[in-house]
Amino acid sequence: MRKKKLIFAGLLAVAAAAGLAGCSKDTKQAEKTTAETAAGKENTTKKKTASGKKSDAAETDSKKTVVRECTIYAPDDNVETLINGKVKIEDVTAGKLLKEMIKMGTLEEGTRINSFQIKKQTAYIDFNKAFEKTLRKMGSSGEVLTVQAVTKTICENLDAKAMKFTVEGKVLETGHNIYDEPQRPGEE
Repeated sequence: MRKKKLIFAGLLAVAAAAGLAGCSKDTKQAEKTTAETAAGKENTTKKKTASGKKSDAAETDSKKTVVRECTIYAPDDNVETLINGKVKIEDVTAGKLLKEMIKMGTLEEGTRINSFQIKKQTAYIDFNKAFEKTLRKMGSSGEVLTVQAVTKTICENLDAKAMKFTVEGKVLETGHNIYDEPQRPGEE
């Protein structure tokens, strides 16, 4: 009987430790931000405590997130045209758009962005090898539509006019195309 109590007490201690480990300061801050946003607080002025220091609430209020409705493109099942879906994304980035393209089936799991920047309204994006593998196993129509889906998704949601992409820092050559020039939404 005593042995069972010790085992039970040990399991409770492990469960409590695991539960407390998940409650970091960042998690509590994120929960607080979510709660304040849900409550509809719109005050963006910095609040100060009686001692003159900024309070956590003031810092949270000044870091409002922007949620946008984004359009994510993908080839249809027959690889004849592009289809699209609408998603809401908080603080839109290329990485968040990539995750949505993977969910929609435009790109395969494992596709990653090595680097991304926008210069003079052209998005420069460097993918890992998974992007190349995805395109190489498609026919020419699937490849063209997938490149168009990625280009339209990135350009429309991040306000770029064109997208130049590379794989591991090199120009992508798939056997169907050589992607050495910027791609524009709507062009093949």
